[in-house]
Parts: sequence; C-alpha cells; structure tokens
Amino acid sequence: MVTEKLAKAYFWRSSTPPPKHHSGFVTFMRALGSVPGAKQQHLAATFEFKSFDILEAWISRSLPLAYELERLAVALAQDGPNPEYPWPHHAPVENPARHRFAIWNRLTDTAQGRQLIRVIQLAVERFPTYA
Repeated sequence: MVTEKLAKAYFWRSSTPPPKHHSGFVTFMRALGSVPGAKQQHLAATFEFKSFDILEAWISRSLPLAYELERLAVALAQDGPNPEYPWPHHAPVENPARHRFAIWNRLTDTAQGRQLIRVIQLAVERFPTYA
C-alpha cells in the first residue's frame, strides 16, 4: 500500500489527480529514471546512489520485483495471493497473515530486495526533496 500511495502522491504533484487504479509504483520508478538532466544527480544522491547512471541501471534491474510487489494489490492479484483476503479465495486454507508470500524472501533475503525496501523508505522520508 505504501508504494501505491507513494506513486499517487508523486503524480499528484502536478495538481492533476492521478488515475484511479492500484498500479503506479512501476510507473513511478520509471519516472524517476527519466528526470531531466539538471535533476539527475540530486535524485541519485537522494536515493543514496553515487551517480544517476547507477540509479538508472538499478531501476531497470528492479522493475520486475517492483511489478511483482505492485501485483499484491487486491485489484491486481486476480485469483492470486494478496494481503487482504484469505487465499486461495475459493477454498482458503490460511489467513493472509500466515501465508508465505513468495516475494517476501526476495525482498528480505536478496541484496536487490533489501535495496528496493531501502529506496521505498527513502522515497517516503525524502519525498519533499525530489517531488
């Protein structure tokens, strides 16, 4: 939910309401990778990358994981696991709090996942400095 609200806030900064949907985090990450040249180094520093090129490459590598995270939203999960409803929906065997989401290990046990969590944290904490 944090990633969804982060994306909506980022796109709302233009004073135009963002679309009413639950996908937006991947679009947000892509938007970060396409900021104008004058803002690139500031953005890289904001997210603790040494250069914009490194940030840009990291975004590219992180998009599949970001997409998977985005797909946890109930509206996007279809019949798949989501954090709000027991799963599988037609014959639940556990509640969402006990479900072992496949993405969890990739977020917590891999450098890529931990860095994505860190970037999300920085994106929230430092929002006014880059948005």
